[in-house]
Amino acid sequence: MRPMKTQGTRWFLAALAAVQLAALGAAPEARAAAYGLSGPDTDVVGGVVPLKTRYEDTLASVAEAQGLGWRELIDANPGIDPWIPGEGTLIDLPTRYVLPSGAREGVVINVSEFRLYYFPPGGSMVVTYPVGLGRLDFPTPLVDTQVKSVVPNPTWTPGPTARREHAERG
Repeated sequence: MRPMKTQGTRWFLAALAAVQLAALGAAPEARAAAYGLSGPDTDVVGGVVPLKTRYEDTLASVAEAQGLGWRELIDANPGIDPWIPGEGTLIDLPTRYVLPSGAREGVVINVSEFRLYYFPPGGSMVVTYPVGLGRLDFPTPLVDTQVKSVVPNPTWTPGPTARREHAERG
């Protein structure tokens, strides 16, 4: 495995879990979407896909199952109740992506769209994952990093600051 360099900010840890699968060369998981590239000049992949909801669906559960972010699904479906869309409601899955400009290799994170793009070696495909951002009042410093090892299914434990803030809120 060749180490991947990326510039980390407050979203680095959120993106790291997605990078782990790509770094291992593993097949994308259900929450990722993979698209073939027709050539090096491909700027747009995917498309808007209609989906009829089931009785038990929420837009949050649809977003997770379809590899979409909550915000992008809400923005694509104005006027739809996100918690009770209803049986048979037609929603749009916004799975058309304008690929980031610049080098199409390794990991590229588009912060403004909350999306990570992984361009595997060979240049014939892109895998994309939704990512979350950290808090603006608790930023991670800008650093250059390398992935040196991968831990499948890592755990996360809230730190002392998060525990204190949670306790203060009751």
